[in-house]
Amino acid sequence: MKDTILEILRAAGRPLSLNELCVQCGNSAENVQAAVDALMRDGRAARTRKGKFALPELLGLIRGTAVFTHSGAPMLLADTSA
Repeated sequence: MKDTILEILRAAGRPLSLNELCVQCGNSAENVQAAVDALMRDGRAARTRKGKFALPELLGLIRGTAVFTHSGAPMLLADTSA
């Protein structure tokens, strides 16, 4: 299910609503929402301000780990593995 949602988001090239994902997956809203939640936890999908879902790359987001320097300044260590 997660791979199917990723393929749909990749093919769409734009953020999709939960209803649009349900129609394209042919699955219930509960199942699609659970799969999208899991993808967001893994950093493989993101929610827009309007509540739609997209691939992080399409939204200009970078996957990484937040770290803090000794002085307390925040930094992002970008994840280079794709």
